[in-house]
Amino acid sequence: MGSRQERTDVLLWTNVLYLRPGTREHFLENLGRDWPELVPRYERQYAGRAFLPKSQVETVRREVADLRHRFDIADQCQVRLMPAPASEPDQHLQLDLEMPAKRRQSAVTRVA
Repeated sequence: MGSRQERTDVLLWTNVLYLRPGTREHFLENLGRDWPELVPRYERQYAGRAFLPKSQVETVRREVADLRHRFDIADQCQVRLMPAPASEPDQHLQLDLEMPAKRRQSAVTRVA
């Protein structure tokens, strides 16, 4: 995978399926077309529910965390989204929400 210094924009995220009705049927149909041997496993795991039990979710998350550590994967995204700095109480942005007179008159005419 190369050293961490050589890689850019690396992010490893994990979650499990949410198989609500409709999604479940579509997913299982397509899974059955490509990997029919996996269908019984998914039907068992998601029997009567849309989410996996917390214990199974945590198992998946631990496995991914182990892989992240084993392969030295960390969030290497070059663009960082930072929250805006907290402003002083007297420096809040004031939005002008007043409708211009021409548009206000047009809106009143349409309602009438």
